[in-house]
Amino acid sequence: MLGTFLTASLPADVLLRAMGVMLLVVALLSVWKPEAGIRERVAAPGTVGKVLTFCSFIVSNIVAATVGGAGVLATYALIAFHRETYISAAAIRAVAGLGGAIASSIGFIVLGLVSWQHVPLVFVCAAVGNWLGVRWGIRKGNKVVRNLTLVVVCVVAVRMLLL
Repeated sequence: MLGTFLTASLPADVLLRAMGVMLLVVALLSVWKPEAGIRERVAAPGTVGKVLTFCSFIVSNIVAATVGGAGVLATYALIAFHRETYISAAAIRAVAGLGGAIASSIGFIVLGLVSWQHVPLVFVCAAVGNWLGVRWGIRKGNKVVRNLTLVVVCVVAVRMLLL
């Protein structure tokens, strides 16, 4: 909830640009190591990997509360440091993100920043989008998911930097 209050107090344009830069870094890392996230590796992450993953989850939850799109950071942290595939990393991030979403929602409700007329539509669209995305990802596999993710990350990063 601290992240929600911090995010609500920062200028949105600063957060957008910071997120755009972070997403471009993630895209460059994905191009640099194209084999990452395609097959799971059995080696367990070390202490540094665990700390970096935790830090990326904190940063992504703080930034996601305002500008969105930060789940990609957590997904790539799971791929890079925990050697997960794209599909398993997205599933883990979704479950972990639920806790952050609940805490952020409470914070935004307390601050009076919730647009209640949009809540039902957001819930329906999120449920349908998640259901379709999971079905498509499982059918197409990690390589296709990786390529689509890379394209979306680049488009969103450029959009955030140009706003």
